[in-house]
Amino acid sequence: MVVKAEAPALVHKSDVGAVKVDLRNADDLARAVDEIDVSLSAADYKASGYLIQEMVSGGVETIYGISSYPQFGPLLMFGLGGRYVEVLGDVRFGVTPLEPAEAEAMVKGIRGFQLLEGVRGEPGADIDFLVEMLLRIAQLAQRHPQIQELDVNPFLAAPTAAGSKALDVRIRVDAEQKSNA
Repeated sequence: MVVKAEAPALVHKSDVGAVKVDLRNADDLARAVDEIDVSLSAADYKASGYLIQEMVSGGVETIYGISSYPQFGPLLMFGLGGRYVEVLGDVRFGVTPLEPAEAEAMVKGIRGFQLLEGVRGEPGADIDFLVEMLLRIAQLAQRHPQIQELDVNPFLAAPTAAGSKALDVRIRVDAEQKSNA
C-alpha cells in the first residue's frame, strides 16, 4: 500500500517526505506514518490526516489539469505527469469548448507521446481513453465554473481504461460561483 499525509497548503507531498510507498503490513504503515510526521514537522506542516491507497505500478504517469482565468475561462492541460512534471514541462494546453480532434491533438502533441504508445516492449496506454478523459474534464470545467483549479497528478495511463487510475487529485473551488449544470 501507499500512505500520503494530508495537510493544509501541502501541495507537493513527495517534496517534504509525506508519501511512503510499497508498505506491506501494519508495522510498515506505522513506521511510515512516524517518518512522515517527522518530515512534516521539519517542513513546518502538521498532518490533518492520512490517505492509504493501493500500491499500483505500470503504465505512464500523466497529468490532467484545469486552471480558470477570468479573462478567458478554463485552461485545460494534459501531459507527462508525476514528480517530474515541472522538470519535463511536457504538457499541452487547450480551452473549452474542446472538440474531440483538439483533445486528440493535445494528447498526441506531447513530446513524450511515444511513451504512451509503448516503448521497448512495454505496452502502450489506451490513447482513446486518455482523449475521452480530457473531453470529460473539459465538460466538467464548462458545467462547473466554480472549479478554479483541478490537478490530477499522477494519472496512471495503462493499456486499458479499467487499469488506468487517478493516483492523486487536488481541486480548488470558488463557492461564490454558480454551476452551469
